[in-house]
Amino acid sequence: MHRRQLITNIIEILVLVTIVTVFSIIAVNIIENWNESEVPPTEDDNSKKE
Repeated sequence: MHRRQLITNIIEILVLVTIVTVFSIIAVNIIENWNESEVPPTEDDNSKKE
């Protein structure tokens, strides 16, 4: 039982870590988008996004 409990604890920690990393990546992307929107977009940027 102890080994199974340990495995579930490790899985829970891994899930929490992955969720935190995903949220941090999303937050960084949102911040970068805000910074890009402040700068007037050029034709090159528009063609790259599409």
